[in-house]
Amino acid sequence: MHASHGTFLVIYATIGETCHASISSPLVPKVHPKWYVQVNGKQVCLGEDEDIAWEKYNALMARSGKAETHVSRVDVILSEFLGWTQRNLSERTYQSYRDFLRSFNDRFPGIKTNALKPRHVTTWLDEHDSWNRTTRAIAIRSIKRCFNWALAEGLIDNNPLATLRTPTTTPREVVISPDQWKRIFATVKDQAFKDFLLVLKNTGARPGEIRQMEAQHIHDGVVIYPKVNSKGKRYNRVIYPNKEAKAIIDRLAAKHPKVLTAVQNCGAGRPNFAALGW
Repeated sequence: MHASHGTFLVIYATIGETCHASISSPLVPKVHPKWYVQVNGKQVCLGEDEDIAWEKYNALMARSGKAETHVSRVDVILSEFLGWTQRNLSERTYQSYRDFLRSFNDRFPGIKTNALKPRHVTTWLDEHDSWNRTTRAIAIRSIKRCFNWALAEGLIDNNPLATLRTPTTTPREVVISPDQWKRIFATVKDQAFKDFLLVLKNTGARPGEIRQMEAQHIHDGVVIYPKVNSKGKRYNRVIYPNKEAKAIIDRLAAKHPKVLTAVQNCGAGRPNFAALGW
């Protein structure tokens, strides 16, 4: 274990024997490990428990004017970050971070912050060979964001993943042909989901944008989301429906405060995309 202002040495010794310290080849049979810190050439015993040893170390550094902040366990940092994310970011963003960070924590439970290396992330990613390049990039950004946050909050003194590189991604562009749209609509059984798909087809909007559309967003035939409801939350999101989409939106707006609320409850009529060969 290494700290910035002193070096911890594990000293193995049987009670009553003379203690001998060795970093490369400690004495291990039938022994009790103890944690020491070497400061200015002198060794100070901090006890057998690692967490208590860190507390004593920080107190020692504080008395010498060299205090440092340290969170010794990665799972504590992940938990703190997820708590902050849930309180301050959108539910969708929180869920994305949560899924990746829990997966990483399950792979390396109990790992110490000072032991964490980029190699751990690489190993974790390689074990998820079904993840494409974009998913891997999102996973890396998630865990790097966590440790950047911890550094900014003073939970750690340096980011152990600062050198971890995020791969570039290529946006996927898929154009659904008229024949594919025809096959999709042929499988739809309920009107609510058909309305949803027609608005999707005739506006180019994201599915999530259509799902959250409310009557209050409609202004003179144009759908406007305020910044707080827009992707990136920097600009208002404006959607220009064509004649067909506008007719559906106006019809539903007259009946429901949330224009396409019914879509969220129509499960049986959704097309089986696997059956379409997708």
